[in-house]
Parts: sequence; structure tokens; C-alpha cells
Amino acid sequence: MSAKKRPVVIVEDHPAERDELKYLLEKFHPDMEVVGEFGDIESAWAMIRTGQVEGVFLDINFGTGDKDSKGLELAEMIHALKPAPWIVFVSGRVEHALEGYKSFPIGFLAKPVKVFELEKVLSAVRERFPTNPSRISVRYQADLVGDDNGKLVRFLEPSEILFIHVHQGATTKVYMVDRNEILFKVNVTLKDWQFVHHLYNWKFGYISKQTIVNFNHANVLLPDLEEVTPSFRLGLRNSIHQLPVGPAFLPFVREALRSGVMSEPLKTGVVGQKEDITK
Repeated sequence: MSAKKRPVVIVEDHPAERDELKYLLEKFHPDMEVVGEFGDIESAWAMIRTGQVEGVFLDINFGTGDKDSKGLELAEMIHALKPAPWIVFVSGRVEHALEGYKSFPIGFLAKPVKVFELEKVLSAVRERFPTNPSRISVRYQADLVGDDNGKLVRFLEPSEILFIHVHQGATTKVYMVDRNEILFKVNVTLKDWQFVHHLYNWKFGYISKQTIVNFNHANVLLPDLEEVTPSFRLGLRNSIHQLPVGPAFLPFVREALRSGVMSEPLKTGVVGQKEDITK
């Protein structure tokens, strides 16, 4: 799968904290590509000024004494660039937040950086600076007579995808918005599909360990009356599919529907039929 990543740099004079932030970005935000790590302002500025960087994670307070404000000085220099990279300030001293906002950062992270706070800040980045949803190149099993091993390359727009489910081995099965089309044995793991989840402004999300859904097409949460223990299925607009929701993912799904991520409410009396997607 190929799609555009956002080049970012980390400017932090403590190696351990620099490494920790890089780890969080690589593990939870695959659309962010750390292209530079700097422990001093001069080296960071040499790269940032070239225009090859989209965003900067910047420690406000470098060193002590007179050197303490160098992070803010770099922020002012970045803000003067045309176009200017977005800035996320990182600091262990909350009192620096107000002074830092004079440089128009998109967010502020207190040390130690928490996963949830980083997620909120980067969600704001994606919303304010959306990328054009690049087409995604995938290889999948071709349904060709007499060619069981045939593979085709397909270029997908994220908006074309209804949901994604684990398949055989490390492959996935992609259900398209066109209800008659399913791509089998796609060479992208479910974990790697997180990239689409980030790329397309958080409209994709897990509803179980086996399934990622395009929430633009989600419209109703239904109780599963056939199960002994309380459980739910997610209904999709213009689709017969009702997908099982994992208990651990239920709060996220409810919040996604409540916040208006779904495209439209379910029409009265319209109920889809269940379908086994594990085959």
C-alpha cells in the first residue's frame, strides 16, 4: 500500500524524551514520518528552512538560564516562513504554554507526553491541514478463471471502501461501497490499514479486532437478539451487512455515531440482514 506521509521533525534536547515521542508517533500515527531529530536549534533550523517539513514538535524550554527561550525564538522563525510548518509545542513547564501560543502553534503537549493527548493534537492537525486523499495501491487476488494465483493491482480511493476484514494469513478482505464488489486476499494487514484511518481524517475506525469500518457509511447500532450475552451489531447505509461490534470497542462506536460521523440516520423500518463475513 502506498500513500503520502506527513514529514515532521522533533526538536528536543533530551534524547530519552526525543526517543519516546518518536516511538509514539511511529507506533500510533503511521501517517507521520519523522524525517529529522535534533537536540539543538541551529541544526533543526537548517532543515526546517528548506521547506521539506510539514510539522515540528518543538520543546519550548531548551537548557537553562539565557538559553531557556531558544525554543520560542525558533518558533518565531518558523512562523515567519511562507508557507510555515505547523508547530506542536512540547514542554514540562505548563507556564510556558501561554507565551508559546504567541507563535500560533496548533497544539501543546505537556511532558511526559500521553498517548491520548498526542492523539487529540494530531487529530486537530489532520482536520486543519487535510491531505488530498491519495489513491491507495493494493494487490489482491484476481478472480480469473484458470488462474488461482493471479494477482491484480488496484488503486483505491478511501471513499470507495465500506469496511475491511481480516482474511487468510496476513491478508485482508476489502468490501467496497459498490455492494457487488469484494477484493480478496489484499496484501495489506489490518494493522497497516490504520494508515488509511489517519489519512482520511479519522473516518475509519475499529469496531472489533477483526474489522475496520468507514464511518461515513455507519448509521445504526442494533442489539444482537440471537446472542445470550448483551452484544451489538453495526448497520451500514445501503448495505445488507450488520457487523458484530467487540465489547471493548462499543464505547468508541457509540461515540462515533453520536458525534455525527455517520452519513445519515437509519430510515424507519429499514433493517439489513446479517451476513457471515468470516468466510
